Amino acid sequence: MWWWFGRWQLIRAMSWPALVLKLIKYGSTASSALSGYSNSSGIAHSVRAVYHGTGNFGAVWGSAKGTMLYLFVAGLTAYIDHSSAKYGKLSSEKFLAKHTWKDIYAALDRAAKQQGCKVDEFDGMAGWTNPALNKRLLLSSGSKSAPFKYKADGSPWFAYARGDLGQKSRSAKLRRYVIEEAMRQKRLIFNSRKVRLCSDIDVTLANAVQLQRTDYVSSMMTDGVAFQDIYLKADHITISDGWSALLEQVDGHWRLKSLASCQSSNQLGASTLAFSSDGFLVLIDQTQHNQHSAGKISPSGSGSFDWSEMADCLEGDFLQLVKKAAARELLEETGLDKLPDFDRDAFIQQRMVILGFTRLVHRGGKPEFFCLARLPKTMESIRSTTPTFLEGWYSEQSFSHDASALDLKGDLAAEIRRVCHHYSDTTRIFSDPETIRRYRLSYQLMHGLALLEECLSDPESLAALQRVLA
Repeated sequence: MWWWFGRWQLIRAMSWPALVLKLIKYGSTASSALSGYSNSSGIAHSVRAVYHGTGNFGAVWGSAKGTMLYLFVAGLTAYIDHSSAKYGKLSSEKFLAKHTWKDIYAALDRAAKQQGCKVDEFDGMAGWTNPALNKRLLLSSGSKSAPFKYKADGSPWFAYARGDLGQKSRSAKLRRYVIEEAMRQKRLIFNSRKVRLCSDIDVTLANAVQLQRTDYVSSMMTDGVAFQDIYLKADHITISDGWSALLEQVDGHWRLKSLASCQSSNQLGASTLAFSSDGFLVLIDQTQHNQHSAGKISPSGSGSFDWSEMADCLEGDFLQLVKKAAARELLEETGLDKLPDFDRDAFIQQRMVILGFTRLVHRGGKPEFFCLARLPKTMESIRSTTPTFLEGWYSEQSFSHDASALDLKGDLAAEIRRVCHHYSDTTRIFSDPETIRRYRLSYQLMHGLALLEECLSDPESLAALQRVLA
């Protein structure tokens, strides 16, 4: 099924004129091949005549050369088309020749600290975050304070042009590359409409943020190929250097570009750490079809914002929009959205808060929110609930290690810290070495646990967690 989804995205990405030209091209090729095949009866007749002594090899050649010509033309057309799609990806030598990954993250961390921010690294992946902003988001999302506004721009942002008739532009080549690479890795591709954050978030939450419509393929073409130098093998033309869209040099030092200036999809995402009613941290075993966390242990819910969640309201409370999108992903992946007695609005208002905001450096500065929630079901009930059919392609099962339950009657800070430390290393969860290699923690889970633990050092933040988990 993954192949058909990918092929469908390749077709959808074409303009109508380009699609018609493709159909004519392949139609004529197929016609030539069928015409050559129809001549095979003449070849067979000539061969039988030679066998019975009534013919000669000249007749066989005369019958076969037409077929050979047709097949040669069909094969040549297919080869040219295949060769035009051959791309190679290498690490950007110009960028990485002077820096290792840790040097890059360290340089960005030094620049971030000048603004009161930091860059945290987890297993070769890193996220930029602002502790002061995170505290403001946590306290504001759990109270009835003045709304933090958003405004949506009516014009969409795409990393490609659908009207590219010849499909020869660099963006068209890059689009084809990322889709075919996802198909090669057996990843599912749904090019749904997504939400783009095109302005930075003020720590005071006083200025409204700007949003735009984008799509998932645009994310694959930008943040999905960060730090990869993708070039056309035939003529060595670089179609994506993997870093200029997200990084800039200021006074000789590397900095992460602002959301307003970077040329990336800035596709908004949200990840949620959710505890069951009996205190277990609910985690998801992702399938191999996921684009970025294939085969890894992920948070209770993780995904991107759908444009449909705000299509009817182009202005409103941004923090409510964040929690609404995060709740949708959480309930879909745990299967709780199918329960008829579940009050989603009450759950969003009373049992969910925002832990923080990060920009994923390894994903081209992609914006991501992290949330905390308390589900009204026990872990046993959640395990018995299956996700929707489509979500089942991504989420295999919900599970939690038996030693991880929170003791809500004890010291909450100590209990949360214990759970965070318990899940920070899979050797505490599994004893078999092969299982430990199989089940790795996703970046979203590692950073989410770190953000949760950081809240414990501040009394106001801890009180906000208490209101959700109690």
